[in-house]
Amino acid sequence: MTEWDRPLSSIVAWADENATVYQAGRDMIIPQVTPPWRINKLFLENRISLSAAAQGRQQPSKLLRTRDEVVDFSGRSDEEEDFATWRDRDEDVLLRLLHAPGGEGKTRFARHLARTWGEAGWIALEAQHTKNSAPDMRSAPVVGEDATGVLVIVDYAERWPEHDLSEFIRQSLELWKLPLRILLLSRPAGAWWEQLEYSLDRDLDLVAEAVRLPPLGARLEDRERAFLEARNAFAARLKVSELEAVNPPPGLLSDPAYSLILTIHMAALAAVDAYHQKTSAPVDPARLSSYLLKRERDHWQNLERRKRLRTDAEALESAVYAASLCGPLRRREAYEIAVLMGTASNNERARKIVEDHAFCYPSPSVLREEEDVLEPLQPDRLAEDFVALTLPGHGAEFTGQRWMAEATDQLLKSSSEDDSRSVRAALTTLIEMAPRWRHISVDYLSPLLKARPRIVLECGNASLATLANNPHIELGTLRIVAETLRSHQHKGLGTGAAAILARVTKARLQEVEDPAEQATLCHELTAIYQLAGLFDQAAETAHQEIALLRPLAEAGSDSHSAALADALFSLCAALTEQGSHKEAAQAGAEALKIKDSLSVGGAPDDSRPTAPERSAGTFGTALSASLVHHAEWLFYESGDLRALMICDEAVSRLRRVSEWGPNRRVYLARALHSQASFLLGMADVEAAWRTAAQSISEWRKLFAEKRSVHCAERLVQALALMSTVQVRKGHTRAAIDSASEAVSLARKVRDADKRRTVPLAEALAVLGDTMAHESPIKALTVSSESLRLYRSLARKEPRHREALAVALAKHTTILLKCGRVTTALPLSLESVTLTGTEANTRVPVPGDKTVLALVLGARADALKMAGDHDQALTLARQAAEASEELAQRLPWFAPDLAERQSRIADILLAKGELSNSVTMSLIALRTYAHFRQIYAPLPWLDVRLTTSYVRALVAVGDLRRSARGIRRLGSTLREIGGTEGVETAVFLALLALHQWAANHREEAAASARNAVRLYQARGAERPGVRLELATVLEMKGKMSVEQGHSESGLRDLITANTLLTELRKNGHENPSLVPFQVRCLTSLGSAYHALARDQEARAATREAVSLIRTDELSATPLEIAVDAHITFARIRLERRAHLSEVAPVVRAAQHMCTAAGATSGLAKQEAELTDLMRRLTK
Repeated sequence: MTEWDRPLSSIVAWADENATVYQAGRDMIIPQVTPPWRINKLFLENRISLSAAAQGRQQPSKLLRTRDEVVDFSGRSDEEEDFATWRDRDEDVLLRLLHAPGGEGKTRFARHLARTWGEAGWIALEAQHTKNSAPDMRSAPVVGEDATGVLVIVDYAERWPEHDLSEFIRQSLELWKLPLRILLLSRPAGAWWEQLEYSLDRDLDLVAEAVRLPPLGARLEDRERAFLEARNAFAARLKVSELEAVNPPPGLLSDPAYSLILTIHMAALAAVDAYHQKTSAPVDPARLSSYLLKRERDHWQNLERRKRLRTDAEALESAVYAASLCGPLRRREAYEIAVLMGTASNNERARKIVEDHAFCYPSPSVLREEEDVLEPLQPDRLAEDFVALTLPGHGAEFTGQRWMAEATDQLLKSSSEDDSRSVRAALTTLIEMAPRWRHISVDYLSPLLKARPRIVLECGNASLATLANNPHIELGTLRIVAETLRSHQHKGLGTGAAAILARVTKARLQEVEDPAEQATLCHELTAIYQLAGLFDQAAETAHQEIALLRPLAEAGSDSHSAALADALFSLCAALTEQGSHKEAAQAGAEALKIKDSLSVGGAPDDSRPTAPERSAGTFGTALSASLVHHAEWLFYESGDLRALMICDEAVSRLRRVSEWGPNRRVYLARALHSQASFLLGMADVEAAWRTAAQSISEWRKLFAEKRSVHCAERLVQALALMSTVQVRKGHTRAAIDSASEAVSLARKVRDADKRRTVPLAEALAVLGDTMAHESPIKALTVSSESLRLYRSLARKEPRHREALAVALAKHTTILLKCGRVTTALPLSLESVTLTGTEANTRVPVPGDKTVLALVLGARADALKMAGDHDQALTLARQAAEASEELAQRLPWFAPDLAERQSRIADILLAKGELSNSVTMSLIALRTYAHFRQIYAPLPWLDVRLTTSYVRALVAVGDLRRSARGIRRLGSTLREIGGTEGVETAVFLALLALHQWAANHREEAAASARNAVRLYQARGAERPGVRLELATVLEMKGKMSVEQGHSESGLRDLITANTLLTELRKNGHENPSLVPFQVRCLTSLGSAYHALARDQEARAATREAVSLIRTDELSATPLEIAVDAHITFARIRLERRAHLSEVAPVVRAAQHMCTAAGATSGLAKQEAELTDLMRRLTK
């Protein structure tokens, strides 16, 4: 038993910071079931109460809280109209980022939209990220069907982990069957948003856009209006009636600080409160926070004097500081942080401090968990200013607390996992506020980063980007941070880390003058951007590197030429991710040309200077991964053979870095998987087998190390690919083993996480297809399970309808191999319906041509076996047209086209259009020959096409060409070792027909006997061959009778007739079987007649004629029907018995010939009927 065979039964799950669930015993790591977020209905009615207004006279800052909406919303009519237009667009799902600096009014504007949209029937929800155990997405608020749509607001979107935010958006798309608008609120846009926007477009096909909320106070008249509205609202709450006495600050119209709406509101509140307190309001906007925070301090001291606190004002201030720095915490975490920061000596003291804080600043229960405490000051900017003013060094009129600096240092020093959330929040707060407060940057943040640079690993991308752009952080500090990021980038490089590394690298770029060294730095910078997903910037720096290297390469330096090739590959990678595939192809082609010229000149493959290789090496994984993406585009979209060379280049690069850790080997394993797929498509089966084995080996190692679901699913895909390769190699048993292992592992993944159904459905489909080569009956069970899973998936998500159509088509094919035509027919029709293709149209509707070809081909096969040759021919031609369109663009679809052309030839043969069948089968062979000449032979297809060709030649009596075809067919079968399979039985049957027609009677009889033996040996495994067995038995019986072995021939004919009767019974009177039984009964009647068993001869021919329905005859059944009538009449005339039955039968046959016309090819039969009628009248 291998380690991935162990059962997944002992799952003990808990959530870590990466939202992962671990399984006890290292069985498996699966994504946590409960996501780290909450969705609530947006609470819009929480207008401030009278008691809260009274409290506002002691704590005026509470009147600034967004959720209380003390100041009525006004302005922003243009923005409101723009968002209404966005809301009313036709798309089902749209997403916007609304970004602006803190205090600009993003949250207030979003709440206003929620209220006004609510009047139009929209339901507003809000999503909050949480590290605590959260309810499942399925417990999200229920939205009634009468709602117009759903608006989901996500505040502080930049602080969500990127994966969590992307996953939240993905899951949101599945929650409501109503128009959905997702509104993200964020201070910055920048790199983190660019990466999210790209991933949403790539992974979810969701077009997102960013909108900057303009300053409400940009126009001077708006400033004064906003001040007066706020003054009047605050005055009403604070019971100030002398409004004319409360004047705007002198700099309201001139100071740019007042362009921020929050600053205007703070100025209005300070002015009203100062009038109420009979003191002076601050004139400088920079002192507004100091004023309001002093009023908070006054309130704390007043509470202490009135004995309303369990501790004291200083302790309460420490709690307010911790809340402002770290944000809301669970009660237990809050106690631990109080002790850690030194504000409490023990948990009991911490409990009292936290309770005092909760008394003064209660958490809004509608927004927080019940256990959340330490509600920060509101608005956020005031909380940040409180932290900045509490830490000494600012020079403002607010007394700092030196011990708070020490407490902050104690918190940030903590390495405890229990404190990691608080450390991350505190660091984020410091970084966000540092650009506005120079002393925070210089006196606190820079020393912290120099002393403990690893702390940046706790930051999110938005915070790191803010740090990179902080003008107060010196370059030397960022260089220290950059080295830490370099040493840990194997865990992945985000946009924030890229911003820091890019700033450091750009500074170095300005310092050097040597073009080669500049190119090296550009190469590193390109790789940094590529790994962070910033592909526009990556392309830009790649262009710079190329411009620097071209003159050096043109001077004749091989090393610089190699460097230029690398730069072109980098550009190719970036352009690929931008979607500029044609430009990427040009860059990739030039890079390959340079490498080829260096190889011809004897230069080593890795002749790039060591510096660029080393500097890009740590970041080059993403470049190589993008080269694989480009190769996939070349192969699957444009059919360019250079895809394999590009992929080879990527694999070569990835092999050099794969030893650096599992994350690197993931990229290598993926690249090997793509490379194996390319090789299989190009018919290089041996190379595909070796590469697929390497891919499996890498995924096995990764799965053994990481035990992750991702690695398990990738291993499933690798095993499924190997199964397909092994089928092509003719190793069916090994292919079944590979596919079985894939199914076993996929089943365990699904057992651990019921949402992961697709890999199991796909693996089952591959196993079913593979088993069908040996035992279609067993394959049916597997294929049925795959089909059930796809039906379930398609019911839940329409995007799986196409996969369901494919599953139905494949299941149809297996049913046909089992001879279950009547069961297959409705399934094949359903698959066609799912693709949107009308069965009676000439040309397939636009869509995925591979799916169309498969679905239409399966339907055509089912109709052919059901005897509806005309409709089967129409659909088979449509399937071939779809395949031809693919093959014109992608030459490796030529084998599929050849097979579909061969199936058309088979249908034409069944219709009796013998010469057309020969022509079409020859076209199929030529299609395949062209592919084989460029790529490699496919023996299994060679057998299939040659068999169809020889069958048509034998039918038309072209013995010379059929002899050549038979020799070729026999040689190919011996080459692939298929001497005991069904293919050989088909070959022997054709050989027998050819030999009989060539008058080699003994050889023909021997070939027929061997064909019967092989069919009988395979009949239990493949019930679908029982029709072929009956046909061959009939042929053998007729041969024996004609050779004078009537008794032996009679036994074969009786056995054949019994088989056909059983088939018709089990097939619910499938009309396609009637011609075969009519022909067999006719032959059986002739055999009885030869043995003078007249009564049995008459009974057999009477039954044959009774089965014929003249209104449903195509060409071949018509010939069979006329022959049956002739035999019926002949044996009665020869015995001069039951002559009264002869005339009606002869006239019916003559009527059939007349209706068929002169071109029916029945002239010989018509002459014989005339003779029979003449003999009867005598």
